[in-house]
Amino acid sequence: MNILTARQLAARLRSTMNKTFLLLIFAASLISAGGQGVIPVDLAGEWAQSSAEFTDGEISKGTALYVGTNGFVAIITTPPPIGEKGSGSYSPKRRVLTVTMTDDNKSTRKYEFAYDPKGKTFKSREGHFRNEKFTRRRDKIPKHVLEEFE
Repeated sequence: MNILTARQLAARLRSTMNKTFLLLIFAASLISAGGQGVIPVDLAGEWAQSSAEFTDGEISKGTALYVGTNGFVAIITTPPPIGEKGSGSYSPKRRVLTVTMTDDNKSTRKYEFAYDPKGKTFKSREGHFRNEKFTRRRDKIPKHVLEEFE
């Protein structure tokens, strides 16, 4: 039978408590990181301004915002068609989608879109895009948009 002294028992308890504490900190950091950076499924897809027009499923006039759950974001404005891609993260606390557009992996500009959960719309916080609201048209990004930005 292995009998521990009080000192040995205290040392083992401290070691176990330290490991548990570190594990809890690690788990909390994962939860925190996952809460802001991942785009919720109900915000993913194709969003367009009310004045936007589409021809054969592609935007032909106005602006469309494309959001993926993995953080992929693209904005296409027409005419003429000008597209930008970048990355996005969503803050549920602030209800804001922050989009960083990139060119050759360099940040070129940042946009913030406020989400209205009652109206289910996005609106630029800076007044970009003629200050119009974006309404969700589809729950997925169309294949042609993903292929365009590969």
